[in-house]
Amino acid sequence: MASFSGVTTLTDIAVNLDEIFDEDWSHILLRARENNVNRIIITGVDLEVSKNAIKFCREWNASGILPRLYTTVGLHPTNTKQADETGLSVEEYEQRLLEVAMDGMQDKTVVFIGECGLDYDRFSYADLDTQKKWFLMHLNLSRMTGLPLFLHERNTNNFLLNWIKESGGIPNGAVVHSFTGNMEDRDNTLALPNVYISINGCSLRTIEQCDVISGIPLDKILFETDAPWCSIKSTSPCFVHTEKLPYNVIKRKKGTIPREDTMIKDRNEPVMVTQVIRCYAALTQSSIECAASCAEENIQKLLGKFMH
Repeated sequence: MASFSGVTTLTDIAVNLDEIFDEDWSHILLRARENNVNRIIITGVDLEVSKNAIKFCREWNASGILPRLYTTVGLHPTNTKQADETGLSVEEYEQRLLEVAMDGMQDKTVVFIGECGLDYDRFSYADLDTQKKWFLMHLNLSRMTGLPLFLHERNTNNFLLNWIKESGGIPNGAVVHSFTGNMEDRDNTLALPNVYISINGCSLRTIEQCDVISGIPLDKILFETDAPWCSIKSTSPCFVHTEKLPYNVIKRKKGTIPREDTMIKDRNEPVMVTQVIRCYAALTQSSIECAASCAEENIQKLLGKFMH
């Protein structure tokens, strides 16, 4: 199969700081490096996770070993009820996020404001009024820091993007991550200047979704895994375009000793962003190298001045 020859850096723009990775982060990052996934962005989903993500990134980056780690700072819509329970006002929470973001920007660890947005599929975590209450502070944070937004939009029927427009617009660019919208959602997003769409395995589950993704142009695409979730399932129409990686795959069991040459079954990880790129290239009839290099150019346009 075609390769990534000539592309020296790939970026996974969304990885979660999940406890399922705790025992073998070094192996996960090694596998990423072996496949030129040399930049990874950790997702900050609330105040404490954002702080921990900065600490984690700095500890790894101090080793000087690739991949270089970055993070976002924000409040995920499904965590907004928990933010309510902290007793902090929106203004107080915003100020604390600002302090964390500004600290992380000093050494170019923080590169996005978010993950933020609205999720109409998960009102069991936080109802719409609660989600909306905590969202607009992210527009303020983007304006104050100059950072782009890392947006979460799930089945809002374009309400989120329209609301942002009515609230003064997107200040410094954005990415709509883990995109699962329809063609109208795609086209409305693409019409916004300096706004990109990022895809993962959840973007590629059905023929209809693949048709939507095939219409994202090369100058608007970014790639992610959203690991440890959102892998490309064997039932995906795109699975045929993936390539087996040179690692053993085992079921996760208590007492399993992590190994550099072994991946855990059904656990997504950053190296798998290469498979997402392969699928997008096939859907758009682009070369793998072109798809990968165009995404890196888009990263540079959106985040270049904030990254090493």
